[in-house]
Amino acid sequence: MITFVVNLHPKMPSLALAEPLLYPLRKEGELEMVFPRSGDIAQRLDLAITEVRKRLSSDQRYKRFQMVFITHIDPDMRSPYQDSISARMLQIRKLFLDSPLLGNINPISNHLIVLDHVNAQEDRKFPSSARGVLLDAWRLDTQGFIEKTNAGEPNKFFAQEEQLNALDMIWRNKVSARIGEGVVVNQGFKGLPADLREQVRDTKEELRHLVERGLLHKACLEPGRYSYECYKGIPYVDEQILEDIKADFFTNFDRIIEDPQRYSAFLPSKALKASIARYVGMHSLENANTFNVIRLSWLNMSHKLQYRSHIKLAVLITLLSRSVSTILDLATGGSGNCHLSSMSLDEQRIAQKWEAYKVRLINKKRKLEGILRQPGAVALSTSDEEHCSINSSLPLTQSSSLEFPFIKRNADLQLWNDWNEGVTKSLEDYQIEARRKLKEGMLSIRRKGASQKPLELKPLELEHHLEDLDRAKNDLQTQLNHQFIIGERAIDWTSFKNEQEALLRPRLLGRPDKMALIYILGFSLLAVWIGSANRAFAGRTDGQVFAYYALTLVVAAIIVAISFYFARRKWMHDIEAVTMNVTNRAYEWRKNINDDFEGQKKYLSDLCRLNTVRQNHEQAEGANDELKQHAQLLGHHVQEVDKHIEQADQLLNVLSVKSSMQGPSALAESMGQDDRSTFDEYLPAYLNEVYSPVSLFPEPDDEDAENKRLMNAFPIEDPIGYLVSDLRLEPDALFGANIK
Repeated sequence: MITFVVNLHPKMPSLALAEPLLYPLRKEGELEMVFPRSGDIAQRLDLAITEVRKRLSSDQRYKRFQMVFITHIDPDMRSPYQDSISARMLQIRKLFLDSPLLGNINPISNHLIVLDHVNAQEDRKFPSSARGVLLDAWRLDTQGFIEKTNAGEPNKFFAQEEQLNALDMIWRNKVSARIGEGVVVNQGFKGLPADLREQVRDTKEELRHLVERGLLHKACLEPGRYSYECYKGIPYVDEQILEDIKADFFTNFDRIIEDPQRYSAFLPSKALKASIARYVGMHSLENANTFNVIRLSWLNMSHKLQYRSHIKLAVLITLLSRSVSTILDLATGGSGNCHLSSMSLDEQRIAQKWEAYKVRLINKKRKLEGILRQPGAVALSTSDEEHCSINSSLPLTQSSSLEFPFIKRNADLQLWNDWNEGVTKSLEDYQIEARRKLKEGMLSIRRKGASQKPLELKPLELEHHLEDLDRAKNDLQTQLNHQFIIGERAIDWTSFKNEQEALLRPRLLGRPDKMALIYILGFSLLAVWIGSANRAFAGRTDGQVFAYYALTLVVAAIIVAISFYFARRKWMHDIEAVTMNVTNRAYEWRKNINDDFEGQKKYLSDLCRLNTVRQNHEQAEGANDELKQHAQLLGHHVQEVDKHIEQADQLLNVLSVKSSMQGPSALAESMGQDDRSTFDEYLPAYLNEVYSPVSLFPEPDDEDAENKRLMNAFPIEDPIGYLVSDLRLEPDALFGANIK
């Protein structure tokens, strides 16, 4: 079960020095504190609804829960219908317990702790000096009725005393006066004389008329007479309450009429006040069935008394959370649902334990500050970049050359087509090989993966390492922004081949074959030789003529050979220009594929390196952030420890008990003791044992603590009972039921 403590006291933002006493309950999930810093009662109760629903929905362990509301008796209250204890009860019922926002979840019990700023613990009657609203509120709470202090006061209650007294006068004059000697009263109403019975009936109707049409008529609640507003839109008294009071009064009146022996002592005003008290005040039927009230004296006389009161309140909250059955058993006796907490603290033990608590906090502060000054090294596991290299290569070779002879052949065009088909296939194969090697490289990167290397860095070294990684990451990202992966180039060799074939075909077909070449050369030689014949040599000797024609033939052959050479050279140059262009284009395409392969290989390798650097950067950045967060958490806990040390100092300063641990030697000895309290810097203060002084108290089964608890009127089954020398929850003589 979990206990929700809701503070409705606007001038008490926290439990101050006593709050650490409640840390164990909060740590075990048995207590949830709802202490708003500001806000009126509606805002505080709305926040309480939110916290209750959130906590119960987030943890299915809690099948049952109880509420503890903290309110106060304000010496400067404005209206009894707004600031009295019964007014607070009505506000809690309407704004919290009956709120549709709470849904169908209901607490098993509701406790109301009333911090009394007016009355001391030993007071058994309301201060005689109290006047005005304060006195009216006490009367309204305890009696359900506000009486006039003097006759000159205006009416402050819907039922006016003059009208109540008139009821008594009518009953006395018309009924009680006739009950005397000679009237038999022990035989019931039917045993009365007929005229007296008639007189009783007439008197009853007269009283009914006065109550229904005057004293408890709904007109008494009309605005302008007196404000009965408890909170915005919530009246302290409404028409339904008036009807319930009338019904209760007349039911009891009918019982009185049936018993004439009670006529003489009967007063209608007293009976009506009793009926009003059943529906108005802190002891009304609904309030008695809803709340268990515990009043705790809370006089703001000095810091010492205030700190004592805070500790007592913490003890009381612990008792309500851990010993609910004990509290419920107390709801008996003449006080109804209201009790007074009478508690005495063992200040000697408080001083001893708080001194030890303070020393433990000082030790913890020193340790935390030491860690902040010299933080330890950060362990990293970095990834290397060796696996990102793709070692496969793609050989770049020239395609086979295409050559044609000067002599025309029938297979030259077929050779051209076959050569082009070979080029097309080799380019496609080259492209496929490039694709496969890229895939193999990517698979190799995945298969090998990055090897991890342990690395320990101090905080400053970690910052430098992070800067280097950041610079490397930016450089790689810049390089990759200028790189890109292109798709495979479409190999459309046929179109290029057709263009070149249109240039090559005329040159191939224009070449001579063997016979044509023989005829051309022969006729050319013969023509040149014949044209060179000279008849002037006719009378010359045969030798001279032969020599002349032989020389002429040689010269003609040389001329024809030179002409043939230049003609062949020009023709073959044009053919070779086309074939060379085709061969170079095939090489360019192959080189483009190779360049794409190398570019994609570099892109993938750089991308792998970038991912590796990013991983290392993220890890280093996370470690650096965690280091800073850890330092912030430690700094926060240093502040928390300082705050708790200051609170411990304040408590020790106001206690007029000399601690047994005071003195340099005792303090030095305690500083050297091993602190076994658990501490986790990632948890808030209330979840860390070092902040809880209760962890220094003996366990409940400790013999000394057991003897201490046996001395108490009500044993506290919690270590916090170590601080209490006496605890009594007695019927409240000042605010209990049936107070006169």
